[in-house]
Amino acid sequence: VLDKLIDRDKEIQALVETAIQMRGRQRDIDWFENQIDMRKNDLEDLQNRLYDAEKLLELTVHQGKQKLDSIEKAQQGAVSPEKLIHYAHKISQASTAVSPVGWQPSELQNFLLPLA
Repeated sequence: VLDKLIDRDKEIQALVETAIQMRGRQRDIDWFENQIDMRKNDLEDLQNRLYDAEKLLELTVHQGKQKLDSIEKAQQGAVSPEKLIHYAHKISQASTAVSPVGWQPSELQNFLLPLA
């Protein structure tokens, strides 16, 4: 009976030792899971930042292309100063442009005031 009791005590001691090792491994597993969660959050944050940067770059490139297109159109349809003067003369001859009543060329500030 005593031998059985001693054998049973050895088995229990071995199980306790195994439980202690398992508890240590579980702590390691928990620590690694925590580290994984932290890295996952960091990656999600980085992914969101990269997405925002990509959208900003897309918008900037699109606006740049629009500006280049408008510059190209302006260069293709450039108006010579002579044509501009000729057109301004036509407008003034047709009486389609007028100044405010009582305005004199020396009164620039009156020209800038809103009409009542």
